[in-house]
Amino acid sequence: MSGLALGQTVLSKACLAAGMEFDGEKAHSALYDTERTAVLFCEIVNRWKRLGGWPLPLPTDK
Repeated sequence: MSGLALGQTVLSKACLAAGMEFDGEKAHSALYDTERTAVLFCEIVNRWKRLGGWPLPLPTDK
């Protein structure tokens, strides 16, 4: 998802592209990577919403 939204597929680079902090010393810890991934996911979804991604338009009858 970050590849599509931010042009980055590496977690550390995606976080930085999203304006998030990323601690290379903590990287590759299952807990740290999972937390960063969850925050990144929320940032991408919220960014999409801010850009007008929701509500999705309903199909119109013709």
